Amino acid sequence: MPRLKHILEFTAVRAFYLLFELMPLGMASAVGGWLGRTLGPLFPISNIARRNLRMILPERAAEHKKIIRGMWNNFGRVFAEYPHLKSIAAGQGGARIDIVGEENFNVFRAMARGGVIITAHLANWEFGPYMMAARGLSPHIVYRPPNNPLVDRLLSSARSGGAASSIPKGAEGARQMIKYLKGSDYIAVLIDQKMNDGIPVDFMGRPAMTVHAPAQLAIKYQVPICLARCERIQGTHFRWTVMPPFIPPQNSDVQTVMTQLNEQIGDWVRARPEQWLWIHRRWGKD
Repeated sequence: MPRLKHILEFTAVRAFYLLFELMPLGMASAVGGWLGRTLGPLFPISNIARRNLRMILPERAAEHKKIIRGMWNNFGRVFAEYPHLKSIAAGQGGARIDIVGEENFNVFRAMARGGVIITAHLANWEFGPYMMAARGLSPHIVYRPPNNPLVDRLLSSARSGGAASSIPKGAEGARQMIKYLKGSDYIAVLIDQKMNDGIPVDFMGRPAMTVHAPAQLAIKYQVPICLARCERIQGTHFRWTVMPPFIPPQNSDVQTVMTQLNEQIGDWVRARPEQWLWIHRRWGKD
């Protein structure tokens, strides 16, 4: 049975979800951003962001407060946009999406081998599956479920229209990934969060435990990897950048491939640090 804490959390989340669902997309996003940047910096979890920024971007100390405020603004918008994910992907309700490198999507699909789509928690990463599905690349999403199963079901339902299925991280998830890749399906993985049973890989100048299954499986089954990045240009105007797909040679080193992927994501984070989730414990304490 759900614990009382989970029920109370879900009740609050569901109330805000319904409120944002009733609002037009542009208004919901703006209100969510205001709530995020107004209240977020006051939460104790913001101390994790401050520590991460001091460790990773010490040369930009004067910007840390602005980055954290911007991060919460973006995070508030992401939550408020959950009920509108399908509308965002369809370009409705004031949303607009520019695709840079759409030809790379076409190449990826034309390879007809399935593959691994790599992205990160940048801007609104959640409508990516809808955007991919519209281009014939409906992916199975690898994700870490929230601790609250009630909230998990709510958010999974919001994103389900674009994803073929959701794959939980862990041993069972790895087996599902293998099954889908063998069937020439696509899987989407966000690799920018700490994975305790991953491998240490340099990320923005420091070792970070990183999921290595994407490289491992791409090498073993000779399927392509495609990196994609979401940016929030302004309000509900977004840009997705798609990199050329590549198949790692069979003699590739998993560590080397994951280092290359982390390097690209690190460059994206540095370019728009206010749109990344600094509140995650990505690096060790040392």
